[in-house]
Order: sequence, then structure tokens, then C-alpha cells
Amino acid sequence: MGTLAKFAAILLLLPSIAFAQSGWINVKSSGATGNGSTDDTASINSALAFLAARGGVIYFPSGRYRMSSKLVLPDKRVTIVGDGTGISIIEWTNSDGGILHQPTIDSSPTGADVGRELDISKISLRTTIAGGGTALMATWPETAGRVAKTLTMQDVEIRGSDFSKHWTGGINLTGGKNSSIRGVHIFGNSGSNAAMGYGLRIFSAASSTEYFVSNLEVVFADLGVWIEGGGCNNRNGPRGHLHRTKCSN
Repeated sequence: MGTLAKFAAILLLLPSIAFAQSGWINVKSSGATGNGSTDDTASINSALAFLAARGGVIYFPSGRYRMSSKLVLPDKRVTIVGDGTGISIIEWTNSDGGILHQPTIDSSPTGADVGRELDISKISLRTTIAGGGTALMATWPETAGRVAKTLTMQDVEIRGSDFSKHWTGGINLTGGKNSSIRGVHIFGNSGSNAAMGYGLRIFSAASSTEYFVSNLEVVFADLGVWIEGGGCNNRNGPRGHLHRTKCSN
């Protein structure tokens, strides 16, 4: 390879190197195609690995990215962002797909741990399976006084690749604090409302939670919004702009 060709190759690598160092990575810089047919699992996991040390932003430009396994996020603050719903699409082909975020919390006894927040915006989460698992499952340890803010979701679509396909559950959240869900649209199976168990489930084992929900659409689900926890006869558990719709204790 000549000197000029070597220099050109280095220039092509510079964007991905810069993104990794700044905590911002484009999945296409790790080889994801977004062409709707290639399995992009390995490339997306490779991009995510850049964020394992300190967290950051993983960006999905316009495209349809096929995944064959769950997307497990690192134990850091992570932002997932695309170019818009129906424009940037992550599409799972397995029966246990979706995004999983299960962070730990710093054991320090004082001060809030703000390094475990999850932000998702401008993207579609789809499954090609009739019963594809949970589109988003996130659990934060309910450590009193240690969690300041956990989740922000805005402009997100959750659905099957067509209306005969569906997630088992839409969004399943445990132990969240000061979380915001705005402009999220969730669709189940048009032939069976019971096929998708719930659109949004919020649970707390003991401590209070704060969720602010607006412009949430849930269609073709057994339960639209399911909120529970804290015991049926006390005031602990989920609190906020929504009332408890189901209680089990």
C-alpha cells in the first residue's frame, strides 16, 4: 500500500476513533449495515463495547438494523438515538429480543448516583416474532437516596414488523426515579389484544417512584398501563401522574 493510500485509510478510521474517545459511536462505524437483511448483531455489540468503560451515545442513522439477540447495555449511563421513528429501526428476529438495562448503584452511602440513566429517542423497536419478548426491560436497585434520575424516552415506536407480530410486553420498568416517557407509541397484535400482556408496566418493591407520562399510545394490549408495588394497604410504591391500575401483594 502506498503512502497516499495509507493516509486515506487512516482518515477513514478517524471518525470512529473520535466517536469512541468522546463517548459517541455510530453503529455503522463498527460495520452495521442497516439494510434490513444482514444480521447486524455483532457490529452493534462491537459499537456498544466502546461505551462499556464510561457510557455515552450509541447512534443509529437511518436504516433497519436486524438483531438476533437481546441488546444488553453496559452498567453506565447510555443514550440510544436514531433519526426518527420508522426511519431508524432496530428489528429483532429472536423470541427473546429487546433492550435490557440492569445497572448497579454505587454503594457509597451519601449522594445520588446519576451515572446509570437510560435515554432512548427517535427510534423504532420492532420484532419479527409473534411473542418476541419485552421491547425494553430496565431495573434500577431501589437504594434509598441513591437514584436521582433513571429514564427518558421520547419519540419511540414499539411494534411488530407487521400487525400479526408482537412483543410479549412493551416497556417493563422497576425502581425508576424521576423518569419521563413522552410521545411513545406501542402496538400489539391486531388479531388478539391478549397476545401482548401490557404496553407499559411500572413496578416498585418498596420505595416511591416518579414517572411523568404524556402522549402515550397503547393499542392491541391486554393491559395498557399496569402499575403496581409497595403493598396494597400503604402509600409506598409507584406514585406520580398515573393511578395504580392493578395491585398484587
